Amino acid sequence: MHIGEAVIRGIPRSMINPAAPEEVRQLVEEFKIFETHPVGGTGTYSALRLTRNQDSPEIWYFDIRQGPTRLRIGYGDYLDVMLRTRGLYHWQYLFAEPDPDNYGMCASLPYLRDGLDFLAHEFPDDDLSDLRARLEERMRITGEES
Repeated sequence: MHIGEAVIRGIPRSMINPAAPEEVRQLVEEFKIFETHPVGGTGTYSALRLTRNQDSPEIWYFDIRQGPTRLRIGYGDYLDVMLRTRGLYHWQYLFAEPDPDNYGMCASLPYLRDGLDFLAHEFPDDDLSDLRARLEERMRITGEES
């Protein structure tokens, strides 16, 4: 989806869970979805959240298993990492605060480990050390096995 389209359209009402807590619903209503997998069955999307007090938008990752998770990455870097990970689902958790209570993150870490192993094997000239370091930190903090 083009970024301009994301900013104009906002989030469809059908993507807001009426059973979610009020503060979560209000947060999600502010999202401008710019990446999703509409036929991938992952129940995930990435969104911008525009705020008045910041020069650049917040980036959020929504996982139906967990709800919204704020990412610590800018939009330009997001696009760069998206290309480096070549379609690897849930790579966004590598840029979320490590949280042992984030079920979506914990459930995704073994998949991310295997995915990064695959990328390292298939694209040996790519330096994935920064992504691997982020993965190891999250696995250590969440108690997932390496």
